[in-house]
Amino acid sequence: MHSLPNLPASIAHEVFARLRSTLPEHPTDTPETLAARDDLAVAAVAALHPTDALDANVAVDIVLAEANSADSLRLAGEYRNDISTTLRCRAQAASMLRGMRSLLRDYQRMQAQRDKAIAEMNPAAMQRAGYWFPAGHRISAGFSALIASVPK
Repeated sequence: MHSLPNLPASIAHEVFARLRSTLPEHPTDTPETLAARDDLAVAAVAALHPTDALDANVAVDIVLAEANSADSLRLAGEYRNDISTTLRCRAQAASMLRGMRSLLRDYQRMQAQRDKAIAEMNPAAMQRAGYWFPAGHRISAGFSALIASVPK
């Protein structure tokens, strides 16, 4: 069973259940290929490092969009003798891929903003960035020792 380190097991289970139930069908429905498909999708969600339930749902949406895009391309090849169906499948795949990439960029931007906000809350990082704490401030007590211990 896969897990997401920042989420409780019950939420990770629900996220992965949603992912597995909405992945497109595999052309060969053997247990081995379905397990490999599921493992790849779960690993892709985990690679996006979701930190909360909303992040996990967005990560699932990203992985599902990519999987459905690949399935549309597979269908385009399957119906290659019908040019209108092939063109529709390819157009749908391209549209889903563009949407997935846009969602991925937004997701990565959201993660970068959150990481920056967390880093700025760290007093040592704040002082290195030039923030000055007044002498009577509660953070400044013992702060010099903390800063001196940080490697430069």
